[in-house]
Amino acid sequence: RKAGVDPFDVAIEHCHDVGMEFHAAYRVAGFHYPPPIDHYNLGPTFAAKHPEWRGVDRNGRMTPRIAYSYPGVRAYVVSLLREMAERPIDGVCLLYCRRPPLVEYEPPVVDAFEREYGLRPQALPHDDARWLRFRARELTGFMREVRQAMNAVGAARGRPVAVSAVVLSSERENLVNAMDLAAWVSEGLVDTLIPYTSAPNIDSESVSWEDPRTLEYFVELARGSSCIVAPGMMPRHRPPEAVRRQAAGVYDAGADHLFFWDAAGGSGRANFGSMWNALRRLGHHEEISAWRAAGEPSLQPATSDLDVLGDWDLSYTTPG
Repeated sequence: RKAGVDPFDVAIEHCHDVGMEFHAAYRVAGFHYPPPIDHYNLGPTFAAKHPEWRGVDRNGRMTPRIAYSYPGVRAYVVSLLREMAERPIDGVCLLYCRRPPLVEYEPPVVDAFEREYGLRPQALPHDDARWLRFRARELTGFMREVRQAMNAVGAARGRPVAVSAVVLSSERENLVNAMDLAAWVSEGLVDTLIPYTSAPNIDSESVSWEDPRTLEYFVELARGSSCIVAPGMMPRHRPPEAVRRQAAGVYDAGADHLFFWDAAGGSGRANFGSMWNALRRLGHHEEISAWRAAGEPSLQPATSDLDVLGDWDLSYTTPG
């Protein structure tokens, strides 16, 4: 560790030396935890300092979120992303899979909708198409601000800063949560679109993309654009053969990239033996094709019991 050299930056440069990219992830709604987990709110949080920027639900009640319908909130988040991007990272990733929606029935949005349509959104069905698309303008505006900020940082340092987003399961679920993905892709606001899973309600326990048709929307949305689609592979832990079949189905459906949530840590994928050995090879399409053509043989590693180690008899055990 050298004086004046940040070890974090050194670690990123080591990633670059071996051909890896390093992207910083940000939980877009990680401002405030409601009871009974409010002990996570350490110190004077942004939400505590700005109660006037809290979200408002359909019944007029404050929500345990900060709303992106307020310019001050968006400016604060962009400032954090800009601070991240000034490090030698390759991109920022917005985690929209954490605590949506970010825009609901805040007064600025409700009043603007009434001026344009002459209607109060609370008097309409909650899924009225006019209201959903109008409300989604707020997060599209935020994505424009993110893109502009990342472009500015990239221009200053001479290397672009990519923008990726982890989103929800379908066109419908994203729009209900104020995310107009078609606008993001058509305006070039996102470089990589990552559907967290194909199951609704951010369900990470169900097997994702078993039905290839669930990927059609995302694949067609990105077709002809510069945007990459990288579907999330859920659930976290599966037998190695199942992981390979799942990846093959995603490739067959037209996606060329994969995304994995939770790789390290006690519950992560990297600590799961044979599954990890299969997972780390999933980028080799030809290897998966050859495996399928061979009848999908077992991927479990060959093992044998160790009975003796030096002068120790390992079959001898003692209780306690």
